[in-house]
Amino acid sequence: MHSIKGLEFKVILLVNLDDGIIPNYKFADIDDEDTVRTEERKLLYVGMTRANDLLYMTSVRKPSELIKELNPQHLRMYRDRKLHPYRTLSIMDYRLTDQVSDLNSKEEKVRQWVIKELIESYQYPDVLLELEYPVQQFSKRGYVDLAVKIHHNGQERPYIFIETKAFGESTQDGLQQLKTYMEANEHVKYGVVTDGLEVILIDRHGDSVSDIPACQPQFYPAEDNYYCYHNFRQQKVYDILENKDDTKIVSVIDRETQLASTEPLVDIPIVGDVAAGVPISAIEYYSESCLLPKTFVIRESESFALTVKGDSMINAGIAPGDIVIVHRQQTANNGDIVIAVIDQEATMKRYNPMGSQVILQSENHAYEPILMDSRDVQVNGKVIGVFKRK
Repeated sequence: MHSIKGLEFKVILLVNLDDGIIPNYKFADIDDEDTVRTEERKLLYVGMTRANDLLYMTSVRKPSELIKELNPQHLRMYRDRKLHPYRTLSIMDYRLTDQVSDLNSKEEKVRQWVIKELIESYQYPDVLLELEYPVQQFSKRGYVDLAVKIHHNGQERPYIFIETKAFGESTQDGLQQLKTYMEANEHVKYGVVTDGLEVILIDRHGDSVSDIPACQPQFYPAEDNYYCYHNFRQQKVYDILENKDDTKIVSVIDRETQLASTEPLVDIPIVGDVAAGVPISAIEYYSESCLLPKTFVIRESESFALTVKGDSMINAGIAPGDIVIVHRQQTANNGDIVIAVIDQEATMKRYNPMGSQVILQSENHAYEPILMDSRDVQVNGKVIGVFKRK
């Protein structure tokens, strides 16, 4: 570390930061130990501050006392994880103690560290945590050391299973047990096993993941309006949670990843109705609006919404009462679902041009295709998504 004073590097690795190595009192008198500690603390800080991108610090045996002086909130066990290094907690700081049978066990020390991390680093409230979560494996009943639960569609279900071992005990047996528990429960999405030194994170399929998701607003029990949104542009489905007391408070959750969107929301006006069947009069009026992430639409000023009347597009996932999101445009590609205006009447159909003519095709065999001259059909917009109430 002396040799890099005044220099900077993108990556610095400080190794062997063990007790007895730094500070090194081997050649110091007892009266000089405070001075040695101060000088070597400064030296460690010099080494740490030479990194302008990544800093890695390791120890082989017991970590240096100087490491313990660092604020744990500034340290990470792994580069891509929120998890802070293991710290033994005082029993007075233990949480969920009403669910603990032995406060003095070695395993409980590691479990309490995990609980602290879930609450402080991943923002899970203790009401979503349960110790000794029961899992039924055929005729045998097992208990997961720690389960993180969420609320989905009004139901409480496990989201993360966590197995903890005594500090430094090894995670291999725990990993096999974790996989067995996850196979026995169809809802759990992630698994964690740790002995305080090593942390293994897996998804439902047993594959490694970089980190577990932090708590999301939709994980809490809430009296919300539930919708789903089919994003035709991205071919993805999102769950929409709308606060009943304040409809401007909306959470948008990717159904596949269960993560909430952080995109800014835009207000899309619901300007009237559209027929998915027999054309109805094309009269626009502003009644309500709906909120969507800005990236869901092409251009906010050219976006509007319509309430669906009729069932001619039901096989395309568009049913009566649904709300379609439309991008205002006057042209369309073959196969697009469009809002077409015929003699001042609007209808929603799949657009299929054929030379000088166009076929407006329903997605319901009960309705015949409409064949029109292209000049008699005005495209008023393209459907880019649909809201469906759950």
